[in-house]
Amino acid sequence: MIYVVRYSDGSCAIVEGENEINVRDILADCEEFFNPETDKIVEVRPLSCPFVSRWYFDDKDKDVLRPDKLSGSLAEHVTDDVFRHEYPAIFNAHEQAYQESLKGKPTLEKFDRWLDNKDVRAAVGYEINRFREVT
Repeated sequence: MIYVVRYSDGSCAIVEGENEINVRDILADCEEFFNPETDKIVEVRPLSCPFVSRWYFDDKDKDVLRPDKLSGSLAEHVTDDVFRHEYPAIFNAHEQAYQESLKGKPTLEKFDRWLDNKDVRAAVGYEINRFREVT
């Protein structure tokens, strides 16, 4: 099963494991993703959609590929799931800004306002700090 792990610093990890205890054990063994002295887990939950991710070489258009230079992305439905559950204030602020951008004729100015929306920026600050005080 795939789990989403939310840390108190606002970040999260996606981990495959048998159950929540197994996920915590996997993270404890994976030092580059989890430091038990500084990272505080505030939530572990199953991902509520199928997991899809695509990875590719950064230098795919060059003659010599560097196998240590990979980039990747999550499928849109996975990203939506993470935002909806782990970052609800950001998700809602984006949804509201998007709905406002649909009113009337679409323009670049409306899109720019959406990208620079103060409510979205405030939501990002809120979500990053929401669990900072968890010990």
